[in-house]
Amino acid sequence: MSYDYSISTTKSSVSAGTYPAVVVGFIGLGKQTNPHYPTKPPSLKFVLQYRLPLSEGGSTTWTKTYSATWGPKAAFFKDCVNLFTGDEIKSGMLNPTALIGRPAQLVFNTVPQEDGEKTALIAVMALPKTLANAEVVKALRAEGTFSVDAAKGERPVADVLATLPDWLKDMIAACPATAPAPVQPPPSNSPTLAMMQAANRPAAAPEELNDSLDDLNW
Repeated sequence: MSYDYSISTTKSSVSAGTYPAVVVGFIGLGKQTNPHYPTKPPSLKFVLQYRLPLSEGGSTTWTKTYSATWGPKAAFFKDCVNLFTGDEIKSGMLNPTALIGRPAQLVFNTVPQEDGEKTALIAVMALPKTLANAEVVKALRAEGTFSVDAAKGERPVADVLATLPDWLKDMIAACPATAPAPVQPPPSNSPTLAMMQAANRPAAAPEELNDSLDDLNW
């Protein structure tokens, strides 16, 4: 299921429920072997980090890995299709870093495990436009964003690294530096290739929130 790779960086902080959030980080991991299917060829993977508010005040983050694939069965498609604009999807060239700074709505639920239950991210949706959500988004964005390609030897700054789970720190440390692959025309107007080249493009700076809901850019 889509939450198999979903790991909370503060596991006890997020309870089941629906939360406003912002995409605040991208980490390119290069080609990785799927530990659940080690015989399959390595696939290009990246991480998105979401920031969400806590009911008791402050915020926390949730980190999730994705494969650079696009289609109804792909986790990135299921989670993020509603975060891209229609024009972006029609263009056939999707860049995950373009999501940095964009609002989202995260849905969490408890799922059974052998040793009990855990909170899992089960859905990512577009965030409804309300004044209350606009204020939350503004505050979450103000805490900062980041974009790094670990496969090229880039590393998050210390403050960002401290928010990442240990398994992701290990993956970043193990990433070899590789030369960027040449850009090829996308086959059949597919956005997959653009995602594979996502780290070659700078992160899109989020636009300032306007006071009017009619002008909110999300």
